Amino acid sequence: MTVVKQAVERLDSIEQSFCPVLLQLGARHARNSTFSVEHFRVFIQSMLFIWGAHLREAWTPEMREAWRGLLHYIMRRLQDGFDASVGVWTSPHPRPPPIHIDLIKGQFRHQGNNHI
Repeated sequence: MTVVKQAVERLDSIEQSFCPVLLQLGARHARNSTFSVEHFRVFIQSMLFIWGAHLREAWTPEMREAWRGLLHYIMRRLQDGFDASVGVWTSPHPRPPPIHIDLIKGQFRHQGNNHI
């Protein structure tokens, strides 16, 4: 969850300031013999489900899509680092959903980042 929080804090320059961190973290995951790239996809689904259950009516379709975009970006970059480390591209990356910076920052501040 630290990675998600750090990504939110760097949304304005995520590609320049945080992408290298994500690539390195993905490479570290590749050294774990029990880790599978499927875990990246499961993480996204799990977080969206948990946040939706916790936030209830505050979890609007727009908010879900905003977070989905950010989580897909994070996981895509982790997978890029993973793939580069093992020298195999595990799958083509579909075009990720957009990252809605203002929506995420607004909820992050409103919730006092206690839920991330």
